[in-house]
Amino acid sequence: MLKIVHFVMVFIFITFILTICTAFRFGYCCKSIKTPYIIKNAGSQMIAYHKWNDEYLREKIGHKYYRIEKSYSNIFSPDDPNSKAKNVEMTFDEFSQKYIDNEMNGSNKKHSNYYFAEVKVPKKLLPDIHHSMFDKIQKKPFERNMFLGVGGNITRTHFDSYENYYFLMDGTKEFYLISPKYNDSLYIPKESNGQYSNYLNVDIENIDYDKYPKMKDVEIMHFKLEKGDMLFIPYEWWHLVKSGLDRNLAVSYWYT
Repeated sequence: MLKIVHFVMVFIFITFILTICTAFRFGYCCKSIKTPYIIKNAGSQMIAYHKWNDEYLREKIGHKYYRIEKSYSNIFSPDDPNSKAKNVEMTFDEFSQKYIDNEMNGSNKKHSNYYFAEVKVPKKLLPDIHHSMFDKIQKKPFERNMFLGVGGNITRTHFDSYENYYFLMDGTKEFYLISPKYNDSLYIPKESNGQYSNYLNVDIENIDYDKYPKMKDVEIMHFKLEKGDMLFIPYEWWHLVKSGLDRNLAVSYWYT
């Protein structure tokens, strides 16, 4: 009888631990214990990993119009107060012919660069990004977006109000991440409406510690993604995104 009781207790304990680990891994735990992590080669399960070259995408969505980010530098995101990027409308066919000529070395101030960023994945492409890991999550994603660029496009340090599962389908990207527990040390600027911005003015790669002395106590995590890798970015974690010079393609699942 004691052996049976002992076995049951051990089984319950193991089940509890596995449940906690699964919850942590897939972003179910309370926000205070979440942390970024990479799963190497997780994206190779997706059809997109194998098929999403420009020719395939033109065939599927080439005639459709999308909101494209346009910039004269390598800094994108029109929502960023320090970016001069703006949104323009064009078909994917047009974009695919333009973005391959991106020149982001800063020497040509009149040359337009293009970034297919934060575009909702079209219905026709949704089967291509199915992943079994999301079968375990008992709710639909808030959004599923795609990103396509070339030439070293950058999105400056910002945070988002959702959990982000970021799959790199092609190329390389670097992420620098900061926990929101350091908010009091980040010199978060205010916008014209008096609200705090979700973009930082601090260059977290080259910090001026004389100007921002409290940044000395801030831990900055660094991740380098290669084709197929998945990065989990927790709710309201600050992140700087730097793409490699070659073609870079990504898909993100956002959960609220």
